Amino acid sequence: MVSAAFVPSLAMSYLGGMGIGSLSKYRRPFMIGGFVIFAAGALLRWHHGRQLDSMQSAPAAERGPAIAISWHENCVTYACRIAHTRGPECKDMCERAAQGGSPKVQAERIANACNQQCVADEDLTTQCRIECFVSEAARLPK
Repeated sequence: MVSAAFVPSLAMSYLGGMGIGSLSKYRRPFMIGGFVIFAAGALLRWHHGRQLDSMQSAPAAERGPAIAISWHENCVTYACRIAHTRGPECKDMCERAAQGGSPKVQAERIANACNQQCVADEDLTTQCRIECFVSEAARLPK
């Protein structure tokens, strides 16, 4: 049987060769590692709480019916940028395109197709884009 006096002396004989002072050189890496683990945990906890806050439902006043955007508004907002038109020229293009009714295809898609067509025809004028847009919108099913 091992005596109680023998256990501390066994531990001291094991650590005796190393010396307690030599462990102090590992103190800085352990402190830095502990801080990194702590900071990462705090950051993850903050991020998790932030994600949960964004999942909460909005007050009833902010919810409500979704507002649909008309084809004409979509044309003025997106298609005019792609067709490089502004102001009255843009509004005129969208009004002429929607004369026979609003097409079932988004105005942005029509403008992209016309832009590609004018590039393929090597006619980079705004007039090419406008005429293509109006003719394609009139040709599409309403």
